[in-house]
Amino acid sequence: MAHTRKCPQCGTPVAGTRSVCPRCEAGIDVPKQWDDTNQSRSVREEKRHAANVRMRNSGVGLFVMGILLLSRGLDAKANTLTPIGSIGILFIVIGTVCFLWGWKLLQLEK
Repeated sequence: MAHTRKCPQCGTPVAGTRSVCPRCEAGIDVPKQWDDTNQSRSVREEKRHAANVRMRNSGVGLFVMGILLLSRGLDAKANTLTPIGSIGILFIVIGTVCFLWGWKLLQLEK
């Protein structure tokens, strides 16, 4: 599947490689890349560092949310896990992976 963008004037899908809409002949701006190679190295490293910090912090948030869901998702009488508890375990696993991965990427920057 080819990358497409919408024309700002007529809304027609246009191939990502084209700079002019084939229907209304309007010019289409090229989207800015997240990691623009024209930027200085320090700016790109700051963006990467900020993304790694966000991943580490969101991992902590997912882990805490998973603990809260797990505490609400246990059925003490039947000694079983409810669907809410299962989602809590999923959040704990994903949060742990995000935290450790973000932490490792931050350590590799040093």
